[in-house]
Amino acid sequence: MRGSSLIYGNRTVQRLSRTVFDTFPWPQSPEAKAVSAVAAAGREVRRIRAEALPKLKGGLRALYRTLELPGANPLKDAHAALDAAVLAAYGFTARPTSSPNSSP
Repeated sequence: MRGSSLIYGNRTVQRLSRTVFDTFPWPQSPEAKAVSAVAAAGREVRRIRAEALPKLKGGLRALYRTLELPGANPLKDAHAALDAAVLAAYGFTARPTSSPNSSP
């Protein structure tokens, strides 16, 4: 079984691949439209990854390193859409991002 351990002070928390999502606090009463939007955005991320991976050496790590490159990136756009759909499902709005050179 694959997993990881996180250490918080003197306490160790283990996350196993079979249980990691069991403790995730999903929205309690999401609207069907929000659930569909998250599902569609997730499928789009997976479609883009599946399309890009055969063209790239290095697997997912190499694919996600392309997000660091300047310019348009369909995977970056798909993840932004997924993030927006998840935020909407929770009833949250995105906080504005700041650049490293801007003041808080």
